This record gives sequence, structure tokens and C-alpha cells, in this order.
Amino acid sequence: MHVLALGSSRRKLFVLTGAVAVFGVAVSSLLLVDTGSSAPPLAIDGVDLAALQQQDIDLKAPPSDAQAKISREEAAARAGFDLPVKEVVLSRLISKLPPKMDRLVWAINYDGGLPIGEGPAPVPGEPTVDVEFGPADYMLAFVDAETGEFLFSVQANRMQP
Repeated sequence: MHVLALGSSRRKLFVLTGAVAVFGVAVSSLLLVDTGSSAPPLAIDGVDLAALQQQDIDLKAPPSDAQAKISREEAAARAGFDLPVKEVVLSRLISKLPPKMDRLVWAINYDGGLPIGEGPAPVPGEPTVDVEFGPADYMLAFVDAETGEFLFSVQANRMQP
């Protein structure tokens, strides 16, 4: 029978410290797992979800057991925009913008957007120029699927100098 002797107390401390470090890394890895990040992204007709993410707005598929307390028709009415609706999608909205939120929402996708006029606009590296905004690429409004509260809307337009 062989007995493993570690020898000095310094070596024992090194082995113990290494074991604690490995255990700590394993536990930290488990704690850092974000269950929401594994949710699949949504597909919303004509909406650039990557551009929304750059604005700290992330749309994910809702949890499989999610149930809205208000209907999609009621959500579109509560958004308050008198525009044709292309689609209304139940989704999980994660926004890092103030106020930060993680909510079950109805994302109302409009066919078109609000008219934006023309006027001065800053152009990077250039003086302010007069521009005209083209038609909206998309417009989304978000309504809380449980309370019916209108949260906010986003619209993407292109400048046409």
C-alpha cells in the first residue's frame, strides 16, 4: 500500500487553493448562464432586429407558457396610432433603455410609419445640411401584454440629402 504524502504545508496549500479555484470557476460558470439569451430571436416582417439590438432593444420569442391577458386587437388599439397594422407579435422585450425592462409585450408592426418632415440634420464630418426623410423602413409599437400599458414606439427612416 502506498500513501501519497504531499510533503510540506506549502504544497498542501497549493493543492487546496487549486481545488477551490477550479470549483469556483465551475460554480461561477453556472451562475452566469442567462436563461433568456438562449431564447430564439423573433422574425418580424421588414424589421432589422440587429439594428434594434444596437439601440439596446432586444426582442426574443416569449416563453412557451406565456399567455397575454389582452388580445392583439386590443393591444393595437391601445398603441393609438392610426396606421395600417401589418402584424402583431407576442414577444419578450428586453430593453436596457431607461426604464429598463424585461416584459411580455405585443409588438405592433405597422405598414409604414409616421410622416417625418424635412429640415436641418447633422451629418458626421459635414456641416448641418437640409434633408428630407424617406418613408419609414418600419415602425413598431410595444404594449404590455399583461396590463395593456403603451410602452414606447420605434421607427426607422432614411435621410435623403
